[in-house]
Amino acid sequence: MRIMFAGGGTGGHITPGIALAEAILRLDSDLGLCFAVTGRKAEDPFFKGTGFRREVVDAPKSGSSLFSKGLAYLRLPKARARCREMLAKIRPDVVVGLGGYASVPVVMAAHSMKIPIYLLEQNALPGRATRFLAKKAREIFCQFDCTVRQLKGRAKTCVIGTPVRSDVLDSDRHAAAMTLKLDPNVRTILITGGSQGARGVNDLAISLLPRLQRDYGLLQIVHQTGDEDYERVAAAYAESRIESRVMRFVNPMSAALHVADIVIARAGATGIAEITALGLPSILVPYPHSLDGEQRKNALQLVDNNAAYLVEENAPNAKEEIYQALGTLLDDADRAREIGANAAKMGFPGAADDIAAIVFHSLGKEKVKKSAESSDEKPERKPVGVA
Repeated sequence: MRIMFAGGGTGGHITPGIALAEAILRLDSDLGLCFAVTGRKAEDPFFKGTGFRREVVDAPKSGSSLFSKGLAYLRLPKARARCREMLAKIRPDVVVGLGGYASVPVVMAAHSMKIPIYLLEQNALPGRATRFLAKKAREIFCQFDCTVRQLKGRAKTCVIGTPVRSDVLDSDRHAAAMTLKLDPNVRTILITGGSQGARGVNDLAISLLPRLQRDYGLLQIVHQTGDEDYERVAAAYAESRIESRVMRFVNPMSAALHVADIVIARAGATGIAEITALGLPSILVPYPHSLDGEQRKNALQLVDNNAAYLVEENAPNAKEEIYQALGTLLDDADRAREIGANAAKMGFPGAADDIAAIVFHSLGKEKVKKSAESSDEKPERKPVGVA
């Protein structure tokens, strides 16, 4: 039996796929798994140590202009034909679309070959790939109720969460602190703009350092900068007296998450899935230039449930807003606990195992290992049928 996962380009698409793949292997270690990805170097760190087979897909990528969209559409038939050849060679029994442009020709080819398809949709606003492919899917797995409402009538959907890797769920604070050579008894802030970094988040973080040093006692900061901004951000921390770990790419991210008391991050769906699964208080800074504004919509799901703070990167007073939000979480332990508890209510720590069981059963398996059954804290699966 074989399963193919299609998507990639960013960690937001790849990480949930790897989490799901690992959960499926916990059910049956003999299954053959393969990822169809873009082949970008940015994907490599996420696959490090996994051993998963990868096939590179030459998928057309469209921008926001009508010309770009039209050109991508014209290139799709050829891309789909190449993907049919790939699928004929690998012969997967199921294809799981992870989102992003790389998933489109693979899913289209799988549908034409009558291979069962499942889709992951982590964002509050369904991505363009999901909207385009929805009717080809047997089921779409979502993180937010609002996503289901927007896909109503296109496919069977359910709110079941976004798969999170087991090392994120299973780590502990002391071990995480030892990994990062930090003190587990000191309050720690994690700042990340995602796997490739974010200049806007880095700028806001740098603006915080003098005031944090002046107004607060002992603190630790773990900051993932991305490649391009590393030298500049590292220099800013070197001028401060705040204990810090400044890295281009934090690996493992599980250590940074488990040592963190507060997270300042973009509002990517995978990051939000991890924050809510662990019940962490956060300040979300959505990427302001996304085509559909999906990160802001993700952040608003938490803000509307009193589960995070939102700071708009381009707001005139963004530096003051982020300092005030962080100050509230540092000064008011009860407020920080409330935000974290509300975030936990939105989390789905069992999503990887729950989705794995569904995909596993679709292979014709009749028994699932007891170890993969959800605990008493398993979130309720909320199916929504096709309207």
